[in-house]
Amino acid sequence: MSKTSNQTQLLYPNKKLGIFGYFGLYLIRILTNFFWNIVDILSFKSQKIAAQYSISIGKEYLSEYKSLGISQGKKILHIGCGPYPLTEVSLAQQFDAQVVGIDKNKNIIKMAQEVVNNNFLQDKISIKYANGIDYSMENFDVIIISSCAFPKNKILENIIHHAKKGCIIILRELDIAMDDIKSTINKHKNIEIIKQSHHHPLPFVLVIPWTSICLQIK
Repeated sequence: MSKTSNQTQLLYPNKKLGIFGYFGLYLIRILTNFFWNIVDILSFKSQKIAAQYSISIGKEYLSEYKSLGISQGKKILHIGCGPYPLTEVSLAQQFDAQVVGIDKNKNIIKMAQEVVNNNFLQDKISIKYANGIDYSMENFDVIIISSCAFPKNKILENIIHHAKKGCIIILRELDIAMDDIKSTINKHKNIEIIKQSHHHPLPFVLVIPWTSICLQIK
């Protein structure tokens, strides 16, 4: 895995959003999560939509994994699996990884488990009802934080304090919210920014682009 020079400059400069800025960001997060939840539910209900979802978003995920050097046999945690756990399915199928997907919504967990069952991946994927702010992080090689996971700063704090040395963190975040997460990353000395990548897949390019930041526990 190649490291980017001047790593702290990968993120955008700190900016004070003010009360209206944070309120606007909060509303955008709600709308974004609602959008992706609808896409997940439609993918859960329709094989045609699921196929398109896997093509457009799945290839972005695979590119992300390969660029970070994720290899066979890793133990991976995905926080915020959603009703259609595309991250879990793609990791299990492409890398033969053991993946745990968690979500704090019991109804979502039921749908996600059905997707796992329909893909005959029960031996590789575990879906659990849990919250990323207090879930045990010690046993994972890679931890992925969904762009819809919230509150992201508290989830990241839990990982930074409890994940094992060398653990890779993939944090997916909306472009407009990158500055909000920077303050949490920069105040910790035991975390290193490895690289970042920008994603704007069709047909979602005009809706909600996101950035993936790769971090590592030192």
